[in-house]
Amino acid sequence: REPERFAAMRKELAAAHGVRCSVHVADLAADGAARRLWDEVTAGGRAVDVLVNNAGVGVHGPLAAADPGRVAAMLRVNVLALTELTHLAAA
Repeated sequence: REPERFAAMRKELAAAHGVRCSVHVADLAADGAARRLWDEVTAGGRAVDVLVNNAGVGVHGPLAAADPGRVAAMLRVNVLALTELTHLAAA
């Protein structure tokens, strides 16, 4: 959501610790987004040493009053994308 903020963090981490970092922005609620993100990150043979699976969204209030599209998007991010990325990282 804040690519500029993450780009600044990437530069700070690289300078402070001598590590290589990259920033990848993705809407994990979109169909196929987790796989596209994984493919983008691992392009050119780059390995993933650590997966921090911390994307998440919430829908607040009574479920009966919630917008079904928002609930579906929440599940795609919080369950499906998380599970798919974990599976890809563990393979």
